[in-house]
Amino acid sequence: MAGAGAYDAGSTLAGNGRRSVVTHSNVIRRCSFANSVNPGAPKAQRAGGTSVAQVCVASERNTLWTQIVRRIAVVLLATGAVMLCQGRTLNAQHPTPAEMTSTGLSTPTPPATWQLDLSGVWFQAGAPLKGAGALPNPAPLIPLSLSFPQQTRFIPSWFFGSGAALIEEVDPKHVLARVSVHPLDAVLTGRSAAHQSGSGISLGLTHVISGRFCAEFRVASSRTGVGLTPTARTEVESTRRSFEEFFGRVASLLDTDSSIARAVVNTVPKSSLEVHISAGLRTGFRKTLFGTPYVMVGAGLTRSNSFAQQVKITGNYRFGTPAGRGRLIGQYDETDNVVLQIDSDRYRPFWIGGVGSTFALSPRVGFQVDTRFSLALTQVSITLDASPGVSVIDDPALSRSGVHTVGVGQVSFDGPPLTVLMFDNNGELSRTFPSSLSAPPIERFRTLSARGIESAVALSFGMYLKF
Repeated sequence: MAGAGAYDAGSTLAGNGRRSVVTHSNVIRRCSFANSVNPGAPKAQRAGGTSVAQVCVASERNTLWTQIVRRIAVVLLATGAVMLCQGRTLNAQHPTPAEMTSTGLSTPTPPATWQLDLSGVWFQAGAPLKGAGALPNPAPLIPLSLSFPQQTRFIPSWFFGSGAALIEEVDPKHVLARVSVHPLDAVLTGRSAAHQSGSGISLGLTHVISGRFCAEFRVASSRTGVGLTPTARTEVESTRRSFEEFFGRVASLLDTDSSIARAVVNTVPKSSLEVHISAGLRTGFRKTLFGTPYVMVGAGLTRSNSFAQQVKITGNYRFGTPAGRGRLIGQYDETDNVVLQIDSDRYRPFWIGGVGSTFALSPRVGFQVDTRFSLALTQVSITLDASPGVSVIDDPALSRSGVHTVGVGQVSFDGPPLTVLMFDNNGELSRTFPSSLSAPPIERFRTLSARGIESAVALSFGMYLKF
C-alpha cells in the first residue's frame, strides 16, 4: 500500500499536471513524501521521483523570475514614457534651429532699430499774413479844352486805382453798362499773398535711440510755393469779366459793327515746387485699438525753387468810328497790361510738431497716418507793373477827327465840366489830347509787404518698413 501510494503520487505529479499545481507548498510536500515513504523502491522509481521534484522546483523558479522581469519591464516602460513626454514638451518650448526650419517656424530675430517710410502728403495753408499796403498816387482830373467843358484822368490802367475810379465817376449809375470795372485794389493791398495748399510726397528715416525715443529725419517735396490766395484769384477773375462787359458795351456804342473787348489772365507758375527738410525727436506709446500712437517735435528749413509767381492780366478793346457818309476815320486799338508779382523768401526756417499712429501688418511692415502743424518765419510781397498801349495813326487826313469822349450827364457851357473817358487814335492830336489810358508806365511798385509767422497743417498717409 505504501508502494502503491508512492506510485500514485508519482503518477499524479507526472501524469496529471493539472492536479499537481495546486500550490507551491503542496507540490513540494508531495514530492518530499514520495521520496521518504518509498525508500525501498526501485532506483528507477526513486530516480523518477527525484526528477519530479527537480521539475517542480525549476517551475517555481521560472515563475518567480518571470514576475520579476515583468515588473522591471513595466517600471522601465513607464519611466521611458515619462521621459519621452518630458522631452517632447521641452522641444516644443525650446525648439532647435533645425526643427524650426523643418516645421516652418521662424527663427527669433533681433528687434528692428531703423524705420523707412514713404507717404503722400496734403499741405493745408493757414491764414495769409497781414502787411502794409499802398497804391500808386491817384491821377488828378485834367480839364479838356474841347467844344464844351470836360475833364478826365490820365491813368496807367483801368484795373486798379485811378482807372477804376474814373470809370465809376463817369458812369456812377451804370447807364453805359450794368457793371463797372471791378478794381484790384483789395488784391494789391490786402491779405492776398501766401504759400498755397497742395499735395506732395514725404520720405522719412527713423532710428531708435533708447526705449521709446527715436530720432527722425525727413525730406518732403510739395507744390506749395507762394502765390495768390483762392479769394484773391476770385477777385482777379471778377476784374477780368467786368472789364470785358464794360468796354464791350462802350465799344459797341461807338461802333456796332467791329467792336471787341477781351481780357485774359495768365498765371505763371500755377504753383511752384518747394523742398522741406526737417529733423526731430519722436516718442511712442503703448499699443491701443487705434494702433501705436506717437508724438514728435522738430525743426527744419524750406527751400523754394521759384522766387515768385506772376499773374498777368491783359485787356484789349478795338472799334472803328464812322465819320460822315459811312467813312471810317480809323481803328481804335488800346491795350491794358498789368503784371502782379508775388515774392517770398527763398529759404525760410520752420518749427514743427505733430501726432500720428502706426498700424503693423507684420513685425516689419505696416502703414502710418500722421498730422503735423508747422510755424514758419515768412516774408511775402506783391509788386505791380502796368504798361498801357495805345495804337495811333499818323495820317494828316484824320486831323481833328480822332478824339472821342464818352460820358454820362448834362452838357453845360457854364456848369461844372463833365467827367469823360477819352479815346484818341490820331498821332498829331494825341500830343495834346491823349487817350485816358496814356499815363507813364509803372515799374516794380510794391503794393504789399508782409512779414510774420505763417502756419500750415500737413496730413500724410503711407507705408513703413522696419529693418
